[in-house]
Amino acid sequence: MTTQPKEKKVSLEVNQDLPDIKNTHKMRPNIDHLVKRIMIERRKEKKNSIIMMSFVLLAFASLSLFFTKF
Repeated sequence: MTTQPKEKKVSLEVNQDLPDIKNTHKMRPNIDHLVKRIMIERRKEKKNSIIMMSFVLLAFASLSLFFTKF
């Protein structure tokens, strides 16, 4: 009659949990990808601010020309 030590039960439980831990490391985002996304968002903000500023300046110039003629 042989008996198996209790350690094997614990090691089996640990081995079952290991694939989950390894998968979490694969799911981590790439730092380069995050930096690229941040740069793209900043470019979009700058582009929007330039468009809005040019629209305001154009509106101001057209209003000033309209009121100086009359």
